Amino acid sequence: MKPSAEPPISKLVLLGVFALFAIVPFLFALYTDNRWEDYYITFRASKNLALGNGLVFTVGERLCTFTSPIGTLLPALCSWLVGPDRDDAALWLFRLVSIGAMGLAGMLAFVVLHQRKMAPLIIAALLTLLATDAKTVMFTINGMETAFVILGLSLMLYVVTVETGRTWIWLGIVWGWAMWTRPDGFIYVGALALSILIFKAGLASERGRGWLLRRYVWAGLLAAVIYLPWILWAYSYYGSPVSNTIVAKSLHRAPGVFFQNSHNVLVAANRVRDIFAPPYTNEPGWSLSICLWYYLLWLLAALPLVLPRMSSLTRASAAAFLLTSFYLSYIVPFPYPWYLPNCAWLGFLSLGLGFHDFCSIPSSPPRNDLLSGLRWPQASLGIVGTTVLMQLYVLGCVSQEMDQQQRLIEFGVRKQVGLWLKRNAVTPRDTVFLEPLGYIGYYSNLKMYDYPGLASREVISARKRLNTDNWLDLIEDLHPDWLVLRPEEAAPLQSQDRFSQEYQLVQVFDAKRAVSALDIHGRGFLEYDQTFGVFHRKE
Repeated sequence: MKPSAEPPISKLVLLGVFALFAIVPFLFALYTDNRWEDYYITFRASKNLALGNGLVFTVGERLCTFTSPIGTLLPALCSWLVGPDRDDAALWLFRLVSIGAMGLAGMLAFVVLHQRKMAPLIIAALLTLLATDAKTVMFTINGMETAFVILGLSLMLYVVTVETGRTWIWLGIVWGWAMWTRPDGFIYVGALALSILIFKAGLASERGRGWLLRRYVWAGLLAAVIYLPWILWAYSYYGSPVSNTIVAKSLHRAPGVFFQNSHNVLVAANRVRDIFAPPYTNEPGWSLSICLWYYLLWLLAALPLVLPRMSSLTRASAAAFLLTSFYLSYIVPFPYPWYLPNCAWLGFLSLGLGFHDFCSIPSSPPRNDLLSGLRWPQASLGIVGTTVLMQLYVLGCVSQEMDQQQRLIEFGVRKQVGLWLKRNAVTPRDTVFLEPLGYIGYYSNLKMYDYPGLASREVISARKRLNTDNWLDLIEDLHPDWLVLRPEEAAPLQSQDRFSQEYQLVQVFDAKRAVSALDIHGRGFLEYDQTFGVFHRKE
């Protein structure tokens, strides 16, 4: 592809795009102070590293309890810079780095769109959709690695569509970076790379597939060199380059069950909807019309693959979106919500590029307004405006939901459980069996027997040895000092004599009354964690 004949983009415009992608998550963080549960799983190891105790969850146990090297090492650096007693400052520093990464991702996406000579209206709408996607905004500021994965995707798209020189070097850096962000980072950049190769998009449209394939080979070698140090270090330090979290989650794949689920139409349809939807819309509290809207959005993002007169880059974006949708809907046993923004980012690109191709009139005389180059400009304005307004409305709903979630559940219940355990533990070596590992594990700083075993070799060993996921069997085998259970988890256990003979309920943390008084979308998400009972093993 030849360099664009368009005049250079002004620095002021680029700064404005960066500001859009930075200000939205920054304001979301100020309003909600959202801190994801899994951040505190990672941050316990990060803080231990900053304190000189090693990159471990439990001091003295070399176990890899995280999946993202970047998402763990950067918080460790932030904690070391601000001091070990300033956890809030460390999180805010990490947030600012993540927000900066998202701003850069937005700028790169804008340059690619500008080079396509898209109508200013579509560029503005697409950038707004990307910048205000609720999941993307959330996981940019709540301690997850999402912004760094999306930065890799945007840089990948930029490298293969804009002449930079030394394309294979930049590709190798991007692919290596993707692996440092997540173990499955290669899925997202790989889907985009494969789609661009198949449809001869970007630079390959003039230079051919052979030219691009040769650069892929060299880039793959460079990416391996970039990621190899982490593999070697993890193997020497933990005894395995595979995270313990992956081992624990993989045990959920009971023989035959996953195969059946992967072909269940209803399960696949729900997962497809979730790609664009806010987290956990399957919980009560979200209206049917909003859920149906996200089914429609997924279909519209997939359509450019089969519609006529679509450009090669549009088809490549749609193909990458569908490949990653297939990965999240069929391959991953349970696609956690922070997996989804990466796929949604590709989907929004497919949506915007496809709309541009469908509405463009190459032979029409150029215009200088926001609707230049669009067929049926008034109708286009209505469609684009409705989509953007729906996106902003949902972001506002999620902001309310996460504000209440943080105050009532995270700070009001789970953090308090952790602090209570820390005060009441007989010794620092007391053990706790539970499922929500993050807040309670971090603030108690006790030895965790978490299910499914993200931070515990003992739980994984028991699950394998007993060949069961029955909690009562696991508890009897592990004999933890404490149990932290939701009512629906405790009820079947309390009905068993062998449980009541060994454990007694000693404390209840309950936000049910406050949660039931809320009138917000997504209240069911809060209800799931509104009550916890703490059980202690009898002497």
